[in-house]
Amino acid sequence: MQLTLEEFKSTLADEIPTLTPEQINSGASFEDCGIDSLMAFEIAMTVEDVYGVHIPDDELARMNSVEDVWTFAIGNMPS
Repeated sequence: MQLTLEEFKSTLADEIPTLTPEQINSGASFEDCGIDSLMAFEIAMTVEDVYGVHIPDDELARMNSVEDVWTFAIGNMPS
């Protein structure tokens, strides 16, 4: 599955009602986008539910942006 960053951001905005498209600025940090640790966890759960990619807590803690999550997701998607 080829998943573009734009498709990924659109899915997050559709699946997480508390996340606005304006918050999903791929190059900016979670903090700069107003995404706190709880919302980052919600993003990780959405990635698992929609794409079947589990993001371990320690890995999520090292991620700083939506682009980091997308990069991890595309690198770990089941075939």
